[in-house]
Amino acid sequence: MSSSSAPSSSGSSNSNSSAQLEAEYRAQIKETSREGRLSFKNRAEDLLRYECKEEAKEICKPFVQDFAECANEQGLFVVFRCQSKLKALNSCMAKHNGEEAWQKYKQDHQKELEIRSTGKKVF
Repeated sequence: MSSSSAPSSSGSSNSNSSAQLEAEYRAQIKETSREGRLSFKNRAEDLLRYECKEEAKEICKPFVQDFAECANEQGLFVVFRCQSKLKALNSCMAKHNGEEAWQKYKQDHQKELEIRSTGKKVF
């Protein structure tokens, strides 16, 4: 009987050690992600990305309206009868909101990004 109780006590010690290591690992991940979320640079890039998306939506607005009109007219058949308008809309959004467009937008607004990254207000 004593032999059966000995492994269980070392097993619980091992599981406590494992639980502690897991808790430390989770704390490190949380700290890393918190730094990313609270960073002014990341926040500035997020805001700039949002502005880029809004600009793309504005540019592609005619395509959105065409697709919306088609969808309203076609009802349930929208999937089949409005494919060309959807492809045009997706093409426009890909062109103006894709990675290449984002990099160009970021480069064009580099100074603004640097100012926002510092967290200082400029008057």
